[in-house]
Amino acid sequence: MENNTRELSVLRLVAEAAVDGVAIFGRDELIAFANTAFARMYGLAYGSQLTGRLWASLFEPEWARYIQATCFDEAGEHTWSGHLVGLREDGAPFEMEASCTPLPSGLGLILIARDVSEKVRSEMELREARALFKAIIDQMPRVAIMGFGRDGRMVHCNAAARDLYGIAQGAANAPSMSEILKDGERLARVESAARLAWESGQGSQPETCRHVSEEGPKWLLSTVFPAVVQGGATEVLVVDVDITREVQSSEALRRNEARMRFILDQLPGVYFYVQDAPSGRWTYISKSVEAVTGYPPEFFQGPHEPISTDHPMNAEAERVAAKIQSEGVEAGPYRCEILRRDGARRVLEVFEKPVRDGGVVGEIFGLAIDITERAKMEEQLSAFQRREMMGNLSRGFARQISSPMIAIFGTLDALQNKLHGDRDVSAFLHVLRQQGQRLAKLMNDLVLLGEAENAPRGPSDLIPLAHEVVASIAIFPGHEGALVRIEAPNEPLVALISPARVRQALYQILDNALFFSPEPDTVKVVLCKEGDDAVFEISDKGPGLPENESASHLFAPFVTTREDAPGLGLALAERIALEHGGRIEARNNAPGPGATFRLILPLVH
Repeated sequence: MENNTRELSVLRLVAEAAVDGVAIFGRDELIAFANTAFARMYGLAYGSQLTGRLWASLFEPEWARYIQATCFDEAGEHTWSGHLVGLREDGAPFEMEASCTPLPSGLGLILIARDVSEKVRSEMELREARALFKAIIDQMPRVAIMGFGRDGRMVHCNAAARDLYGIAQGAANAPSMSEILKDGERLARVESAARLAWESGQGSQPETCRHVSEEGPKWLLSTVFPAVVQGGATEVLVVDVDITREVQSSEALRRNEARMRFILDQLPGVYFYVQDAPSGRWTYISKSVEAVTGYPPEFFQGPHEPISTDHPMNAEAERVAAKIQSEGVEAGPYRCEILRRDGARRVLEVFEKPVRDGGVVGEIFGLAIDITERAKMEEQLSAFQRREMMGNLSRGFARQISSPMIAIFGTLDALQNKLHGDRDVSAFLHVLRQQGQRLAKLMNDLVLLGEAENAPRGPSDLIPLAHEVVASIAIFPGHEGALVRIEAPNEPLVALISPARVRQALYQILDNALFFSPEPDTVKVVLCKEGDDAVFEISDKGPGLPENESASHLFAPFVTTREDAPGLGLALAERIALEHGGRIEARNNAPGPGATFRLILPLVH
């Protein structure tokens, strides 16, 4: 008895130092000893707080009966271990891992226990999380997930992986990686990534690969990485995201972009560009820019000199472009004038669309169209409309003044007949008649300027018409004996014209050239064909055109430096040219002296 007591004392000393909970249950159903760790499992500070209590009160009734039957009644000398459910001081149940060993001489038993309620709860939460994760990934039709063990065999997969690789659900033998990934090249890459994952715990970079399934070829974004638990890899995951739709959309977008660029490159006088808004650098510009500007795309994608001119419209163009770039406003098209590489000036109409990125203008899409010819036509139309208005006014004025003029000339004739012998009066009458004739010529020019456009037209050869005008100019007042040289081709130049109107236009230009020429034989007329047009070039050796003289001012009515003419001749010539679908150009000779006027009329095809 004394020895047993000594043994129990030693056992208590050892148990008190143990990390696990230790308790001794006596045959009298009381707790003989409990260490501090055991007391703390039950929410108490010291083991002495449990000493003397019924050990059965530490467990739920069914577990107390189980301990009684297993550990006291049937244990004998054997140790039992397993899970038990205890009751804390506040009545809350908790799980423990325990082992029961009978004490010598039937003194009772010793219980060694560890609170595993947190572990059990964590395991339960982990199982629930895994179940939730599996339910989620099974609902992801485009993400295939497969887990492989160290032996290279699949341990699990989701529904998307089964569909993608044709894996039978619930198969008796788990397929290997080589049986699933039949493509040798891809299999080698995945196996290499799996070895790296096992050895170093590192995953692979995502890569795009092509897989041929029963549904046809698919594009996958594949990644291999380890599933790490408590610092060690438990399996290797192969995750394949089906990006077939994205790849197809991207390919379709690239094809459409290439098709659009091809179309834009084929359009005459049009180029497309993309500009980085923050830096102002052009990141893309279509090849057709060279046809418009004379410069290749590479010229604009690096530092380059501006090609804009000093035309007033460019100031407004720069203001609008800056507003689009800084504020992202969607302004209407603007016009600008550029200087081509060959020195020609061209007018562009520019459409720009700002593209925002996070509220900030990131890029600007632009389309530039060469509208030089259209701008010229608009200017000609505007001039024509002004001439039309002036013509209507002139015609009305000429009609109103014609009757008084007839009366004046009639009165002059009567006075001259009556005062025939009076030389002083005759001199005054002569001055009146000269001024009246000048007024009559002005009236005649106004009538011509205001004539309707619907004069009869027909196909006419311009060569004999030109010779006729040149031959007849010498009989007109002020040009008596004038010698005008003419050059013309042998082949006919046929245009749809009103011969009388075209003669009038040619006469007006010739009259102007002869007036400013120092000698009557220095005027030259050249008739030639340029493309689909016939061109009359009338050159003189006079002082030339005033510097900075614009075409609109040069051909405006009543603009002249001549004292013997009202300034309607060139205005009339331009009006006749416009009526016939043509135009008039004027430039100084290079080298000088003199100027050249070009009357251009379309030929009949």
